[in-house]
Amino acid sequence: MEERKIRWRLMERAKIERARGKEVKVENRRIMIEGEEWVWDMEEQDVVKKRLGRGEKKG
Repeated sequence: MEERKIRWRLMERAKIERARGKEVKVENRRIMIEGEEWVWDMEEQDVVKKRLGRGEKKG
């Protein structure tokens, strides 16, 4: 999927979350919703919560 389409989908998700009254910060291929990172999943072609990998600690 093109970068523009990915960005558009992230912006749509941010718009929905802002309408719900949540604080949202948008970056290149990810958004932060209430301090939780959401990223673009290439396999699912959708915005999903980032899962912690091995060795990563929840801050």
